[in-house]
Amino acid sequence: MKQLDYNIHTHTFRCGHARGTDEEYVLAAIKNGFKVVGFSDHMMVKGRPQNGIRGDYSLIDNYISCINALKEKYKDQITILLGMECEYFPKMHDYYEFLLKEKGLDFLILGQHCYINSDDQYEWYFDNRDPYEAIDLYVEDMIKGMQLGLFSYVCHPDYFVRHLTAFDDKAVEITRRICEAAKKYDIPLEINLNGIRGWYLKYSGFHYPYPDFWGIVSEYGVKVTIGVDAHNPGDFDIADHEYAMELVNQYHLNLVTNYKDLLKK
Repeated sequence: MKQLDYNIHTHTFRCGHARGTDEEYVLAAIKNGFKVVGFSDHMMVKGRPQNGIRGDYSLIDNYISCINALKEKYKDQITILLGMECEYFPKMHDYYEFLLKEKGLDFLILGQHCYINSDDQYEWYFDNRDPYEAIDLYVEDMIKGMQLGLFSYVCHPDYFVRHLTAFDDKAVEITRRICEAAKKYDIPLEINLNGIRGWYLKYSGFHYPYPDFWGIVSEYGVKVTIGVDAHNPGDFDIADHEYAMELVNQYHLNLVTNYKDLLKK
């Protein structure tokens, strides 16, 4: 197997840091042999704008209607799913269920980038904080999100390695905490392809997916998926996917091969 035939981690221009039209992503997925593409733009939250990171809530109905229109237009060529990538935020359990039940999303995926601080504002985990303290906060919120049972998988669980200078004992401990929770709550971890496209070079740490992390994942038999994390139609190039499959084969990872096994509905 050279690649999975599905990808459900795809962004749109609405988040403020992706490029291309919705239809261009669909056409790129078809061209590169995918049979299923899921859109999962960053969660839009009413009354909580975050310019350049997540689209304003006023865009949510346009997002839903446009993707649903593409579902119908390309139904004979590819299966299209509608979802969102969400951080775990306290007190938003009802909102996640609202997105699934009232807005009709097919799935949600869990991707921690920031949290809501004591001033009720978004804050990045790794800004102005010791990286090890930040990693603890990052993993605590990730595990709380896993516990909800609403997310199809955890995006880029090894995101934290960007801020390290060594995969040391603390990194191993954090990895084992993630694996133990993923096993307990039966939620897959994502080999994320965005970390190997070059943008990470501006950071002093490592890039993800990080092999030592996935070597530990293999010890637990945790389910694994692959996410393109597309921010540009060109990101569907299967060369990146082949790199992920090398990790799967090298560490004998428990790969989810049918996208339907990810969906919570």
